[in-house]
Parts: sequence; C-alpha cells; structure tokens
Amino acid sequence: MGFFSKLKKKMTGSWADVTVELPKEIARGSEVTATVRVKVKDEPVDVDKIVLSLRCNEEIHIPRHTVHAQGETVTVDVRHDENLYKEEVDVTGSLQLGAHDHRTFDVPLKVPADAPVSFEGICARYVWQVYAALEMSGNDPDSGWSEVVVR
Repeated sequence: MGFFSKLKKKMTGSWADVTVELPKEIARGSEVTATVRVKVKDEPVDVDKIVLSLRCNEEIHIPRHTVHAQGETVTVDVRHDENLYKEEVDVTGSLQLGAHDHRTFDVPLKVPADAPVSFEGICARYVWQVYAALEMSGNDPDSGWSEVVVR
C-alpha cells in the first residue's frame, strides 16, 4: 500500500467497518445487549479502545417563526438541540486487529427508569441514538449514530 493510500485511510477512518446493533425498541429501566461488530479491511490496525455511546437529545425546530423587534418583522427558523442523557462505555482497552479480522463484542447497556421516552411532536422531539467507534490514530472508524426507540 502506498503512502497516499495510507494517508487517505488515516484521514477518512476507512481502516474498518463498524456497526452496532440494538433491539429496535428498549423499555426504560431495562438492560439490553448491544452488539458491536468490527470488520477490518486490508491492513492491521492498532486500536486504543473501542467505545459505545448511547444518548438522548431534545431537538426543537420551529420553522418560519415571525419575530417583531425594533419596528421590523423578520421570519426565521428556530433550532435548538439539548443533550438530555449520554453514557459512554469502554468496550475494550488497547488491542491490535489483524487484516480482514472480524470481531463481535456484546455490551450490556441499561436505560435509566426515569429517562425520557422517544417522542416526535410538531416542533420538538426526543431522539435516542447509539454509536460505536474504534479510537485510534487518525480519523476513528465508526458506525455513525443510529436511532433506537425508548418506551
């Protein structure tokens, strides 16, 4: 592999594919198992750790809100996001994964009994999401944030 190919992988996080699976619906106060899957591509990787995150955000969007101030009327989109809950779990410590290595890690997660439930309203929503990543030198390969429903 050439210098530029390695540089591209370091910058884009394309060393491995990472996915995380959870049940589509989770009850508050319950413990579930998240499954993190890692598929290494053509080169071995040195991982500082694998992390799993669960979060709940409140997202507010008020489109075309009219504001009257100082004799002027302006129409704006109002957006605000607030983190209501976040848990990050270290799945592993440092490890080396070989080229074409496929690994699976089962991780227990508990949603607090007093956590907000998933909600979708006209101008606001509570959204729960899960994410897994390999923390390593360069851009970390990750699963991206995936939505889950909490009831």
